[in-house]
Amino acid sequence: MAVHRTQQARWLNQEFKLPALAANGYQVVNRYATYLAAHPGAAPLQKVTPQTATSGSLSPGDVVSYAQVNNDNGHTNVVTSTQPAPFSGTQSDDFE
Repeated sequence: MAVHRTQQARWLNQEFKLPALAANGYQVVNRYATYLAAHPGAAPLQKVTPQTATSGSLSPGDVVSYAQVNNDNGHTNVVTSTQPAPFSGTQSDDFE
């Protein structure tokens, strides 16, 4: 399985000046959570999991990592909108 830089890593670099960390889709949030734990104050991001999500915790600008399925590389995306109301969480991890 190849590990590559994602579009979301580029977005995190442009938005928060974070380095582009190599990660598959399902690894993006955890890689950046580890980086941010080692570099407090680097970006105003907080890791949210299905267990810590509350109503409205997913909103535009959030990065979502989706679980690895059948040994694929997983998926990730940047939320651009939530309709009809703020989304309350998924089976994945995200930054807000």
